[in-house]
Amino acid sequence: MKKILPLVLVILLTGTSFQISKNSRTSSSESEKSFYKALSLSALQKQMKSCRETGKISKEVIELGGINDIRGFLIDDKNKDIIIIGNGKKGFPPIYTEDFIVAIRNVYLKYAKKKKNTIYYSNPGCSIDPNPKSTKKLIKVSEKLPKAKTHREKQKIFKKWEQICDHPQNVRVLGIPFNSNFAKVLVKADYDLKNIVNGNDLLNISEIKSLSEMNFSIMKKALENEEDIPVSFSQNRFWFCSGENTYLEESGLIVINNCKTILLTENEYSSNKGASDDNLAKHFANSISNNFNKLSNNRMIYKDLNNLYHLVTLAKIFKDYNSENFNIQNFFSYFLNDYKETGIPVNKKLPGKSAFREFEKTFKKENGTLTRQIWMPSCGGVDINIKPVKQNSKDGNSNNSLLAKYAPEVKQGILKSKPKEETLVWEYSISKYLDFLLKTN
Repeated sequence: MKKILPLVLVILLTGTSFQISKNSRTSSSESEKSFYKALSLSALQKQMKSCRETGKISKEVIELGGINDIRGFLIDDKNKDIIIIGNGKKGFPPIYTEDFIVAIRNVYLKYAKKKKNTIYYSNPGCSIDPNPKSTKKLIKVSEKLPKAKTHREKQKIFKKWEQICDHPQNVRVLGIPFNSNFAKVLVKADYDLKNIVNGNDLLNISEIKSLSEMNFSIMKKALENEEDIPVSFSQNRFWFCSGENTYLEESGLIVINNCKTILLTENEYSSNKGASDDNLAKHFANSISNNFNKLSNNRMIYKDLNNLYHLVTLAKIFKDYNSENFNIQNFFSYFLNDYKETGIPVNKKLPGKSAFREFEKTFKKENGTLTRQIWMPSCGGVDINIKPVKQNSKDGNSNNSLLAKYAPEVKQGILKSKPKEETLVWEYSISKYLDFLLKTN
């Protein structure tokens, strides 16, 4: 279980010059501008501390200043501050500040376990696993199917199969607190995937076909050709993982130009090259990976999931970033040490998901009616193992070289547009006709 400063992306993708307004919407060229957000993390920590003391907290503080489309950040060395840059898109789910704090605490090993002299760290992740005893029962039930002589006998076997599939499955959460919104998103993204795999959730996305649908299509075609197909069972495991993850940095301005969420089969996830993959399972995983943006627009939980990948990306870049003027880990002192997390209940067990399709094809032969069935239970997980790769802004690539050229100007423009030193979130603007270029992967 899937975003960069728009202003910078314009520079990355074109050589067109632009202007940054100073927090003004009254200019004659207002219709030609688009507005984006900048968030002071120094002000955010101060306001969160104050809100906890007074018991009153604003929506802007809860929801990361209203930014729900992260593009990157900049380092304000003079004021010893970090500014997140992005925008607030209508119809997009909010990004919660507490999820951001959880990401930072994970990266800075606050949740790591220490045994003697060894620290055990885990990336944020989750898995919903069937009970091994239930799996053994499914195998025994499947072995009875070839021996069933009548349609009624087969129906009884499939009913038993369904009952076993519905047995509670264990929820595991790794690297972060179990009862947190961060974990809740991971678990829901994984759990909902089961319905997509089984075909119970009809996405209406032409590029994405459920694994059940693909298998059934093959069976239908074979039946129409009067081919005898044995009843088959398939149990596949899938993992949401980080895909291409790259960023650019120049003069304290960091742009995330790739933060993809992809789906892998079990063999791909475990790098088990010796094992053979189910071709249809691999095709299904690729269809999710290649059309993840469409999926996330169709099912918002996957936009939530990709937002978590962005937060962990930010946190890992923070940790690796070297500032000559201030210590970033000390900067996050309140987030890392003093903030008290809000407990969000997450189910420790969830019922299994199953799907059943039955097809019947009649041929004008002495055999009469030919019926074939297929049943497909599934299980999987989410792993946010992100390793952001820094690209060289002076490597000759036109986008990279443009960032190197204009980064100081962009950075100063954003900082100068800040109304007051204590301001939490403010707007900056770019030419509107360049909006179509503001797309990140």
